[in-house]
Amino acid sequence: MTHQTEGGRVFRPLAMSISMILAAAAAQAQQPAARGETTEAQGTLQEVVVTAQKREERLQDVPVAVSAIGERQLSSRGIQNVQDLTGLAPNVNVLPAANSNTGSQISIRGSVQQNPALYWDPTVGIYIDGVYLGKNLGNVFDVVDLERVEVLRGPQGTLYGRNTLAGAINLITRQPSGEFRGNVKVDVGNFNLHSARASLDLPRFGIASVSLAVRGEKRDGTTQTMPGSAVRELNNRNSTSARASR
Repeated sequence: MTHQTEGGRVFRPLAMSISMILAAAAAQAQQPAARGETTEAQGTLQEVVVTAQKREERLQDVPVAVSAIGERQLSSRGIQNVQDLTGLAPNVNVLPAANSNTGSQISIRGSVQQNPALYWDPTVGIYIDGVYLGKNLGNVFDVVDLERVEVLRGPQGTLYGRNTLAGAINLITRQPSGEFRGNVKVDVGNFNLHSARASLDLPRFGIASVSLAVRGEKRDGTTQTMPGSAVRELNNRNSTSARASR
C-alpha cells in the first residue's frame, strides 16, 4: 500500500521493515553483556593439562597426537590397569597376552608386538609416573588412585627413547593434597562381583604430605568347575592392591 506526497511516493511497508531491523539491532547490542554474565554463572570447561612432552602443557598446545583420560572418567568406567584402556582412545587396542595373566599386547595404529616373550621388545612404551616398564610380560597390574592416563599415538623416540615405535602410555597417579579428606567407593555387578576402593589424605605435616589408597576386587569366573577340580574358573578375579605416596 502506498501514499502520494508532494516529494513523491513513500513505501510504508519498506519504512516499517527498516524500523524493525533497527530495533532488533539495538536489542542485540544489549545481549552480549547478558550472555557474558550467563557464561560466567554457568562456568567454563576445565582446562586439561598433560605432561606428554615431560612438562606441563595445555592439551590443545601439545604438538603430539595425545588422548588424556581424566580421573572422573577413569572412575566411572572402572579402569584400573592397561587392559581396561581398549576403546578409550582412537586406534588403541589392548588384548591379554597368550598364556599369560600378567601380560598384554598393546596395539596403536595397527603396530603391535605379538610375541610377549622377555627377549622381544614391545612397540608401545608404558610409563608409571615416569618409570618405564620394559616388557609386555608383567605390565598388567592394578594401579590404585590413578589421576590421569595419557595415550601418545605415533613414534615417540625423540622424547621417550627406544620401544616407542607405535606410541607410549603414561599412567599418572594422584599426588597427596595435603588436606584431611577421604573417599570410599563400592561396586557390585554380575558374576558375583564385589569391589571396594578407599583413599585417605592426611594433613600436611611440615613439608610432608601422605596419601593412602587400597582396593580389593572379587569376581566369579564365567565358567563353573566341578568340586575338587584343579582347574580354576575362567576369568575369575581375586585381587587386592594398595599404594602409599608422599
